[in-house]
Amino acid sequence: MMSLFGIPFLIGSVFLIGFTAMTVAGRQVIELKGGRLHVHVGAFGLRWGRSVDWRDVESARLHERPARGRRRYGSVHEVSVRGDKPLSLGSGIDAERLRWTTRFLAARIRLGR
Repeated sequence: MMSLFGIPFLIGSVFLIGFTAMTVAGRQVIELKGGRLHVHVGAFGLRWGRSVDWRDVESARLHERPARGRRRYGSVHEVSVRGDKPLSLGSGIDAERLRWTTRFLAARIRLGR
């Protein structure tokens, strides 16, 4: 009979390898291509993402929310794109880059896409 002893170690290893890869080489790519707003997250060529139709996007706003986890102080900034499907992006990116992203998206919305 096979032992199930190693399954938790295997799951933990997969999680730690993924976390380490995102910490070392992870990035978030935001692109506006083909009438869609794409947000991809990943590292080492492996990425996953979400997309929304750019015509359905109504606004882009920078939000600040309390940080979760051990640190009960501080805050986390993220960009919320409101439209047909709500989309939030930028978790883990510094506030200055998020401000620039928000201004860029808001300007593109104002210009009529």
